[in-house]
Amino acid sequence: MSSAILPSLYANWVEEWLDGSIPPETEATCQECALLAEPPSPSARDLTRRIHPRTKCCSYYPSLTNFQVGRILNETDPTAAPAQNVIAARVQARFMATPLALDVPPAYHLLYAKSPYMGSALKLQCPYYVEESLGGACGIWRHRNAICMTWFCKHNRGQVGYTFWKALEYLLQQMEDALSKWCLTRLEMTDDSLAQILPDRRRDDTKFTPQELDEVVDEQAHRALWGNWAGREAEFYRECGRLVSALAAQRALEIGGADAALRLRVARQAYGALLSLDLPRAVRPGSFQIQPLGNEVQIVSYREYAPLLLPSVVLNLLPYFEGRTVDEAIKAIDEQEQIEMEPALVRKLLDFEILVAVE
Repeated sequence: MSSAILPSLYANWVEEWLDGSIPPETEATCQECALLAEPPSPSARDLTRRIHPRTKCCSYYPSLTNFQVGRILNETDPTAAPAQNVIAARVQARFMATPLALDVPPAYHLLYAKSPYMGSALKLQCPYYVEESLGGACGIWRHRNAICMTWFCKHNRGQVGYTFWKALEYLLQQMEDALSKWCLTRLEMTDDSLAQILPDRRRDDTKFTPQELDEVVDEQAHRALWGNWAGREAEFYRECGRLVSALAAQRALEIGGADAALRLRVARQAYGALLSLDLPRAVRPGSFQIQPLGNEVQIVSYREYAPLLLPSVVLNLLPYFEGRTVDEAIKAIDEQEQIEMEPALVRKLLDFEILVAVE
């Protein structure tokens, strides 16, 4: 995906922060889910981690910041209606609706923590997932959070791409935290409310009260939390959405503070690596799983969602890289195997950690 496919709020910000656009992740095909495809050979063990057809990768319940909730409620596109209805009902019910975010219900949190992997169970299907839309689609696509917008089952550049998107995820999570708190400074929250809102860093997020597990709202605690905004929660969220939507990239980054500035440095470094096709001087074979498939081999290296299918002969060439420079290995393969190994293939093997750089 390019930065234009990021939620519109972030698209221009990210392009300005990185001083460039993000190459598309064409292997992660959401509408025609790559993880629902048939195995490459029905008679062989398939190393790809497959997912539930009615969840795809959407077996995750995202916590939405106050401004993300507001932007969804402010949305005028009719396709946003299913998600708006879910969010409006949650805001009206008030459970886990705080001035900072519309948080994940504790019961789901506990189930998710014990689930085997993404997309494994229908029980964990995201409440904003719209099954009726084009075979299943995200109902908050234009306003999804940092985790959702940076998650891909496969990456064109393998581990290099994964590293970049993780760095961007951490940057955007920091921005979400900072911007949601900045909204509180602009909307006249009382001191008493702020004392209740700001998180207690000592809290054990794996333990919940019986009332929290039963989704029972403590009326007194809710009024203390919302203060002068109690009863106007939807209006508060909408205002947060309008405030953050008006921010330019530089101003948003300033609000992100020192943590965001540091995260951006890491993201820029990962972005540089994503754009670079340079080869290191020397490499060696990495660690990976293999499944022979006739004249081809399925290789799982950096993650089980993204195996690489290669001609079997490539595996026989990897030992040539032991104790040699890349140039020497390519020359030896040409002379001894009469195979012209392109630098682009070496780069691909590096991206997927089938080969790894020698420090």
